[in-house]
Amino acid sequence: MLRCMTQQSAVLARSAFAGPQALSKAGGNTLAPGRVARVPVSRPRVGRGRLMCSAAAEETKNFLLEYVYVPEILDKRGPYREEHLAMAKEQIAAGNMKYGGPLNPPTGAVFLWTCDDPAIIEEYAKKDPYVKAGLVPSYKITEWSILLK
Repeated sequence: MLRCMTQQSAVLARSAFAGPQALSKAGGNTLAPGRVARVPVSRPRVGRGRLMCSAAAEETKNFLLEYVYVPEILDKRGPYREEHLAMAKEQIAAGNMKYGGPLNPPTGAVFLWTCDDPAIIEEYAKKDPYVKAGLVPSYKITEWSILLK
C-alpha cells in the first residue's frame, strides 16, 4: 500500500511527536500538558508541496515497449508521423510514458513506460498509426526492473 503525505503534513506530524513547543514553531497551537495533537494529513496532490512517500511504498512498474520497423521506415512514415508523435506526447503528459525514440540506425524504437497496467501499453500500441499502417510488423512489451539510477 502506498502511504504518502505532503511535506507540510510531514512537518506537522513530526512536530506533534516532538512536543508542544515544536508544534508551535511549525505554525500550530501550543497544547496544554497531557493533550494530544490532532495532526491533519492531506491527500497527495500534484503541485501542492513536495510529495513524500514512506520506505514501504510500492514503486510503479516499468515496462519497455519495443518496436521493430519495416525497412525504409524513414521513407514510409511521413503520412503517419504527426499522429504517432502526438499519441506519444499524450502518454508522456499523462505520466504513463517517460521516454521514447528510434534506434540508430532506425531498425526499431524503444519506449520506457511507468504504469501499473501493461494493458495501457498494449492498447496504445494497437492504436499507434505506425502499427496500424504496417510500419511496425512486430512489437513486444517487457517488464523492466531498474537496478541502478
